[in-house]
Amino acid sequence: EYVCARFRNEGFNVEQHQSPEGLTCIVSCSRARMDETATKHRLLKLEKDANIMEPFSQSTAITFQGHDLAEFFKPSEEVFLLWEAIRAVEVDGNFGEIVGALENVPAGSELIFALKESTAIIDVYPLHVNSIKKELWKKCLWASPLYHSAMIDDVHSYFGSKIALYFLWMRHYSFWLVAPALFGGTISFINHFVLHEDTTEESLLTPFFSLFIIVWGAFFMQFWKRSCASKCCLWGIVGGGYEERDDVRPEFQGAPRVSPITGRLERHSPRSVRLAKYVVSALVTGAMLMVAAAVMVLSLNLQGYIRHNSFWGEWLHFHFLSDFAEPGAVFDPNGGGPYPKILPLVPVVGHTLVILLLNNVYSTIAESLTEWENHKTRQAHENAVIVKRFLFECFDCYVALFYLAFCQMDIVLLGNELASLYMLNSVRRIFCESILPVFIRRAGAASKKMTGKKDDSEKPSGALASALEEADMDPYEQFDDFMEMVIEFGYVVLFASAFPIGSVLTLFTNLLEMWSDFFKLVHVHRRPESVRASSIGVWSQLLSNMVWLSVLTNVFLFGFTTDQIFKVFPSLTPATPIDPNSDPSSPEAAAAPKAIAMVFLVEHVLLLVLLVLQNLIPPVPEDVETELRRRQRRLLLLGP
Repeated sequence: EYVCARFRNEGFNVEQHQSPEGLTCIVSCSRARMDETATKHRLLKLEKDANIMEPFSQSTAITFQGHDLAEFFKPSEEVFLLWEAIRAVEVDGNFGEIVGALENVPAGSELIFALKESTAIIDVYPLHVNSIKKELWKKCLWASPLYHSAMIDDVHSYFGSKIALYFLWMRHYSFWLVAPALFGGTISFINHFVLHEDTTEESLLTPFFSLFIIVWGAFFMQFWKRSCASKCCLWGIVGGGYEERDDVRPEFQGAPRVSPITGRLERHSPRSVRLAKYVVSALVTGAMLMVAAAVMVLSLNLQGYIRHNSFWGEWLHFHFLSDFAEPGAVFDPNGGGPYPKILPLVPVVGHTLVILLLNNVYSTIAESLTEWENHKTRQAHENAVIVKRFLFECFDCYVALFYLAFCQMDIVLLGNELASLYMLNSVRRIFCESILPVFIRRAGAASKKMTGKKDDSEKPSGALASALEEADMDPYEQFDDFMEMVIEFGYVVLFASAFPIGSVLTLFTNLLEMWSDFFKLVHVHRRPESVRASSIGVWSQLLSNMVWLSVLTNVFLFGFTTDQIFKVFPSLTPATPIDPNSDPSSPEAAAAPKAIAMVFLVEHVLLLVLLVLQNLIPPVPEDVETELRRRQRRLLLLGP
C-alpha cells in the first residue's frame, strides 16, 4: 500500500493485481509526465521548421514534429522516460518505519533501489508490447538485418540504441567478412584441390592471406566507428559521454561532500581505496586463471597434443591421460580407435563444457568483485565487469591455441583445434541460447498444468498476463552475445594462417547468430531496459586491441611456427640444416639471425601501416562531427 500510494502521489498510474505468484503492480505515467522527463533529460527530437534535432522542451512542444500524435515518443523512448521518472522518486521519511531502515539507503536515494535492497519487491522490468514485438519478428523473418538497414532502425525504435548497436555491429561485421571469406575460401580450395597440399604450412598463398587479414582488421574497425557515429547521430544520440554524465549508480557508497565542479552535494569515494580493491580483484582473477590453465593442460593431454618431448613436457605431460590418445586408443586423434568419428571429439567436448562451467562461476565472482570495488557510474561498473570477464574467457578460449602455436610450434594441431572449436561453439550457441530455453519454458508450463489444480477463476489478460508470463523469463544479458562474437573475431584475425577457411565458417554462423539472437531477444528473454548508448563501449577498444595483437600472432606464425618465411624470402633459407654445435660464423648459422631480423622488420612495418591507417581514416565523418558539435554547443548554452 505504501509503495502504490507513493507512486500514485507522484502522478503515476498504478494497477494492482493479486495472483498466486504475489502482488503485481503495473506502473505507467501520463504523456505530460513523459514530456516533463524528456525536458529534464534534453531528449533530442525533430523540429518542424528547421528539420533538425533540438533538445525537447515542454514549453515549446508544439514546435516539434508530431508532438500532437500518440506515437511522438518511440517505444524505446517511452520505456526510457518512464524508467527515469520512476528513478526520480526518492525515499521519504516514512520508508524506514514501513519498509525497514537500511544502512546503505540514505535519505534522497532512489525509492525503487531502496525497495529492491529491502527485498520488498522482487524485480522491476519493462513489459513487451506484443503487437510491436510480433511485427518486428515478422520483419526479421522476411528481411534479415544483414541486408535490410531499416530493420536496425526498427530495433532501435523498440529496444533502444544499446541493443540496436549490437545488431548494427553484427551487420557491419558480416558485410565486411565477405572479402576475407572469399579470399580464405579460395586459398583453401586451391591448397586442397589444385595444389594438393595437406597443410597451410606448405602453401605460399597463406602468408598473403595473413597480411590481408591484418590490414582488413584496421579498415574494419575504423569504418565501424564511422558507421556507429553516423547511426547514433541519426537516432538523436549526442555522444561524447553526454548520455552517461549523471548516471550515478544508486549502489555507489561514499562520504558526502560538496563537488568541486558543480558545487552540489555528492557522494565521494577516494581513488586510493578502489586501487587497493583492484589489487585484490587481480589476485582472485589470477587464481581462477590458474584453474583454467590446469583444465587446458588436462584437455591437451587427453587429445594427445602434449607429449614428454613437448614444450615443458616434463611438467605438463601426464602419461595416465595421454595414453588415451595413443594409436589405437579410444581418443586416438588419427581415428585408429573405436568409433573414430565420435570418440576423438570427447576431450574437446569435455573441455568446452568445463570452460562453460568455469565461465559461469567466474561471472558471479566478477560481478561480486566489481560491486565491491564500488564504481560510481553505471558505465564504469559495466566496463569493469566486461573487462574482467573478457580477460578470463579469452584466456579460457585462447590459452590452448597459443600453447599449440608458440610453444608446440605445430600449426597442424592449431588448425585442428580451431576446426573443432568452430564446430562445437556454433552448435552450442544456437542450441543453448534459443532452442533449450524455449523447451525448458514450455516443459515448465506443461508441468504446471499437469500438477496444478483446476481453477475456475478468470485467467489474467492484457498487461497482467504479459507481466506474469515475463516474470518466468530470464533477464537479457548482452555480454554473452558480444563475448561470443569477439572471441570468434579473435579466431579470424589472430590465427588467420592456421585456418583460412575460418572466415567462411564465421560468415555463415553469423547469419544464423543474428536470427538466433533476435529470436531469444523477442521470445526467450524479458524486454531489456532501454539504454541510450552512443557506442558499444569498451568492446570497441577490446576489438581494436585484438587487431593490434593480430600483427604479432600472424607474423610470428609466419616466421617462427612455420617455414613460410623461407618460401616468401628464399634467400634466407640456410643451405643445410643448422647444427647447434656449428661454427657461428658459418653461412648456415648466420641465416637464422637474418630470418629473425626479417620477422621483426615485417612486424614493425605492419604496426606502422596500422598506425597510419588509424590516423588517416577519421572515426567520425566530417558532417556527423559538425552536427554533434552543434548539438553539444546547444546543450551547453541551455546550462545544467
